[in-house]
Amino acid sequence: MLGLGVGFYRLGGNDYVGSTWLPSEIGSLIHWYQYNTGITTTVISSTGKQIQSWDDQKGSNDLSPIDLDSGGSVDVDESPKLDDDGSVLFNQADDNLGFSSQLRLGTFSIYARVSSSNFNDIFMESTDQSEFIKLHSTSEIRIQPGGSRKDVSVSGLSTDTKFTFGIERDGEGQFYVFINGTGQDTEGITEDTTNTIDLNRIGTPLQQMNIYEILIFNDVLTSANRTLVNAHLDAL
Repeated sequence: MLGLGVGFYRLGGNDYVGSTWLPSEIGSLIHWYQYNTGITTTVISSTGKQIQSWDDQKGSNDLSPIDLDSGGSVDVDESPKLDDDGSVLFNQADDNLGFSSQLRLGTFSIYARVSSSNFNDIFMESTDQSEFIKLHSTSEIRIQPGGSRKDVSVSGLSTDTKFTFGIERDGEGQFYVFINGTGQDTEGITEDTTNTIDLNRIGTPLQQMNIYEILIFNDVLTSANRTLVNAHLDAL
C-alpha cells in the first residue's frame, strides 16, 4: 500500500513535524492551491467569508468565482465559502472557482484532499461541461477528456469523511486512480494520446464538498513522490 510510513503530523497552520518537505520540491508541479493559504474573502449580501480568490502558490493560475448568471457581478450563490476549518466549502449549485487560464493537460497528475456529503460532485470541468472529473459516488470516479468517458470503480470512500484522491494519465494514455494512496483497478482505461483534458473551473454543480488542497502536475508521479504527496495531503 502506498502512502504509509511517512511521519508527517500537522501542528497548526502550515507547520509539519518530521519533515520540511513540500510539494514544490517536485519539478512537475505546475499549480498548488494550498490549504488555508492565499485565500481572500469578502462579504456578499450580508454573508461573510465568501471567497474572492484562491491564489496559486506555484504558478499564476489563480482561482476566482465566475458570474454564471450574467448578473453583472458574482453573487452569494456563485461564491464558495471559507469554512471554519480552513477548507473551501461548495454548498450551492452555482458555487464555482474558475481558473484564470484554462488548464490543458495531456500527461498529468491531479491530487486533492476533500470531503463530500453526498457525492455526485463535478470536481473540475470545462465551460461547456463536455470534459470533466466527477466524483460520481462512493464507488465510482468518472473522467471525460476530449474522448469518451472513463468510469473507474473505486473503494475506500465514504460520505462526510476526508479523503485524498489522485488521477494520473501517462504519455501512453493510461489512467491511474488512487484513493488514500491505494491504487484502483484501471487496467484497460486509456485515452488517445493526442487528446487532452481541458478544464476551466471547479464545479458546478458541487452538491456539498469541502476542498482542503489541490495539487496539479504536468507529469505522472514516481512511486516515491506519490507517497510524499499522499502523506502531505493526509496530514491536512
